[in-house]
Amino acid sequence: MPRLIRVLTLTSTMLALAAFATAQTSSMTAAPKKAASEPAKKPAKAAPSHTSLVAVGKLAKFDATTNMLTVTTATGDVMLSVTPTTKIQEGSKTLGASNLAGDAGKNVRVSYMEKDGTKTVEAIHVTAAPAPKAPKGKK
Repeated sequence: MPRLIRVLTLTSTMLALAAFATAQTSSMTAAPKKAASEPAKKPAKAAPSHTSLVAVGKLAKFDATTNMLTVTTATGDVMLSVTPTTKIQEGSKTLGASNLAGDAGKNVRVSYMEKDGTKTVEAIHVTAAPAPKAPKGKK
């Protein structure tokens, strides 16, 4: 009889261990299945830190106190920030930012970077405004 009790105790212990091991394995494999059933999260696209753009139009005005340049383009006015590193040229001549105030009405091509909503000018190319066309006279 004591032998029977030992065999039953040993058998029940082995069954308990087997059940415990099965429960551990099931919980380990259940977690990945749960994660697999959820839609895979796509990595968020990183927004570009800045965008290179060009504005072509007429120089409307330059405010030397705020270093803000206003260019009138076909789509409207664009306000840009001029920095000390901005390259300014008129033809082959290099200009300073202070010269822009007197260039109102001239054609400009402005290369700028837009970062966090701020438009910072990299380079300005100034060209003379085209001469107005003379009206055709009658013969």
